[in-house]
Amino acid sequence: MMLTMRNIIILGLLGLLFLFATPAITHAYIDPGTGGMLLQILIGVIVGSFFAFRHAVTRIFRRIFPSKDKDPGCENKTESPQES
Repeated sequence: MMLTMRNIIILGLLGLLFLFATPAITHAYIDPGTGGMLLQILIGVIVGSFFAFRHAVTRIFRRIFPSKDKDPGCENKTESPQES
């Protein structure tokens, strides 16, 4: 299944619905390991979002400003040290 923007929005809305459908007052125990896991998930979501955003922006800029080079890997050619 390919995640399209529509699918992401639907999953987000279902998540919010589930969040608000649960009871407001709960008496649950959250141990320190759970807090660390939640922090790790939060950091992963933030870093993953950054890279996804950067990838999307890069694709947009490459469409707007296409590269004129036939071989983009040849832009940093240097002289070999054997010529001295």
